[in-house]
Amino acid sequence: MYTSLWCDKSCPQAPENRLPEPAPPPVRSRSKP
Repeated sequence: MYTSLWCDKSCPQAPENRLPEPAPPPVRSRSKP
């Protein structure tokens, strides 16, 4: 599933989507109330 999603976002046709893998959401904030 990760490949499918990444392929769409990392499509070579869209230079704007060729950005590096986006950082994960701020899960630490949720884990540490």
